[in-house]
Amino acid sequence: MQEKLEKNTRLGDQALRQSEEMLRLVIDTVPALISATDGNSNFEFVNRKLAETLRVEPDDAVGKTVGDLMGQEFGRRSQEVDKQVFESGQTIAAIEEDFEDVSGDTRTLLTTKSPLRDQDGGVRNVVTVSLDITERKEAERQLHKLSSAVAQSPNAVLIADPDGTVEY
Repeated sequence: MQEKLEKNTRLGDQALRQSEEMLRLVIDTVPALISATDGNSNFEFVNRKLAETLRVEPDDAVGKTVGDLMGQEFGRRSQEVDKQVFESGQTIAAIEEDFEDVSGDTRTLLTTKSPLRDQDGGVRNVVTVSLDITERKEAERQLHKLSSAVAQSPNAVLIADPDGTVEY
């Protein structure tokens, strides 16, 4: 009986490890910056994409604050939003925020912060998922610039599709 129990425990532990490894692989495959922080803005989890952005190993980020790795001002703003999520228990989505990366370039992130609940329903962590939309924002600026140039041109501007249908 003891032997059977030990075998079942080993199999259960092995299944749990495989499940955790699979979850880590999935999270590390997503092209988003993903983390979980505690109530003091200490990282408890950082995915590979965020770690690469911060130029640290994921395990080295654990225990450090957002401010430690992403700058004090960014950390302060992040902690304020995390506090709202902890207090309300609600997701806060579509936050556009600028972040200066380790090479000094400003990146624009589209961020969602969601509560991660414990077994009792309390908020245990805040999960942050950020998409780097820097290139999209630059394309929007260029499009706006071109649109303004066309609108302000003293010459008549005609835009047609390949079939000759006037679009503008």
